[in-house]
Amino acid sequence: MRTGKGGHKVKTAIVITVILLAFIFVLDLGSYYYLKDTAMSISQSIEALPEKIENEKWDTATDDLNKASNRWSSVKGIWAVLINHDEIDKIDMSLVRLRSFVQYNDTEEAMAEYNTLKMLVKHIPENQRFSLVNIF
Repeated sequence: MRTGKGGHKVKTAIVITVILLAFIFVLDLGSYYYLKDTAMSISQSIEALPEKIENEKWDTATDDLNKASNRWSSVKGIWAVLINHDEIDKIDMSLVRLRSFVQYNDTEEAMAEYNTLKMLVKHIPENQRFSLVNIF
């Protein structure tokens, strides 16, 4: 049985399509794990903040917040390529608010904003994970 030129074109198109889909899947998987790892790193950099805020250790809370801001600045550019800019803006705004509440020694507002920031950072990888819910 001979396959004509049209059959060869169909096979080539299928192979190219499969290769492209595999490339997209690998790229998506890589970006998910990058977001997950860097989100965990940022979360860990702010992990000690609640205790310092509750104990009113404002100087060390500020130091921790500066470290977290530096970590965020180092990944923000890559995140901008991978996720919606609105999400990045939300994290930026939350960091600014948290810094202000710590600066003015506002325990309640600082704790509330800490929880918001933590949720925003944690939410990013979950939102970007490959699933049918995220596609549709």
